[in-house]
Amino acid sequence: SFPAANLAIGFFGGLVAILLAARFLPHSYFFRSFELTATSAPYQPIHETPAQIAQQGITLTDLRPSGRALFGTQTLDVLAEGDFIPTGTRIESIGCVGSTTLVRRLES
Repeated sequence: SFPAANLAIGFFGGLVAILLAARFLPHSYFFRSFELTATSAPYQPIHETPAQIAQQGITLTDLRPSGRALFGTQTLDVLAEGDFIPTGTRIESIGCVGSTTLVRRLES
């Protein structure tokens, strides 16, 4: 018996077994329960028109520094000028970056 031949046969036999298992085992009855069948909805980019400069609104979420705010009837993604603005605070639009409206707190 030749040790090198046994090693080669074992190596290539193992390689063939791994390839066959990778090809057929995931579709077997036992492993089908591990297969991902749910799909997620396709990506939908946000196409928001930013608020007009100096338009006033109110925060719907805490701005840390980003969140959501209501300007009239339009709910928008906003980015606060400062660090933190709590929910329900009056804000004013000061600009935009892409579809995100930049805001600052209104002093009452």
